[in-house]
Amino acid sequence: AASVRQAPCWPGRPPAVRNALRCYKHIILDSATTASLKAHGKRHRVNTLHPILETAAVVALWITFGATEIAHNTPMSVRDVSRGHPLMTGNYVSNLENRCSIRGEDDFWEKSCAFSTWLKSDVAQRQAISAMGMLAHIPDGINDLALDSSTPTGWESFLKDKMARSPSTSLEVSNLGYTGLPPCVQGVTFAQTPSPATPVVVNAVGTPNGLSLLVCWRDGAYGQDGLDVGDFAQVYETVLGFLAQPELEIDEARDIRYHPTFADIRRKAGIKR
Repeated sequence: AASVRQAPCWPGRPPAVRNALRCYKHIILDSATTASLKAHGKRHRVNTLHPILETAAVVALWITFGATEIAHNTPMSVRDVSRGHPLMTGNYVSNLENRCSIRGEDDFWEKSCAFSTWLKSDVAQRQAISAMGMLAHIPDGINDLALDSSTPTGWESFLKDKMARSPSTSLEVSNLGYTGLPPCVQGVTFAQTPSPATPVVVNAVGTPNGLSLLVCWRDGAYGQDGLDVGDFAQVYETVLGFLAQPELEIDEARDIRYHPTFADIRRKAGIKR
């Protein structure tokens, strides 16, 4: 039977080295910076931080690597007791993939607002639910049960085939949300290793003291012209700092709606790429 596959998103090739050294960059936004980002978002009808964080990551990919066809992934829980799901056990986390074509004249807040609206839409919810329960469809026939075989069953063959292909998404932003802090604890950090389907993951968690963002990747994940994810992570931190600047609030307090384009952010944040 014929199969239909989507065109590969950027970077369009597998990571340079599988099982390479795990790397990370920790970005910490203090409570004032986090509050400023939230306030700017609400003025532009983006009522939560997640769409801002994910759209800013897309901007940083465009600035750092010139990537224009980007697929970004959002894990979300579809646990629902009305569907027979248990309250506590089981894994009911699905993935929402959003594909976008990037141009320098794109309006940051319009993009962020559109993404926020899509995340809450029935279309997105159906997409997330339909991705659950797919493990049962992986072929598991017997191939070669020899002790030295790397593909004893169809399960291993399927996974090795997937790993040889380019990742299905360019980036993932995984957000645990907000958590309080017990006495004597100043912060919380969330970390996880990227999957073969997503070369880089931004792990976010908020606390009363601000926002922790841990960018995790494997060495060589984006390797291109001497640049790698460390460059992206630095640009990402700069973009978030620019979006939180109090100068934007002054403009909006005067009823001047400031809508920076992606190119504006690159220029005014002082990023030369």
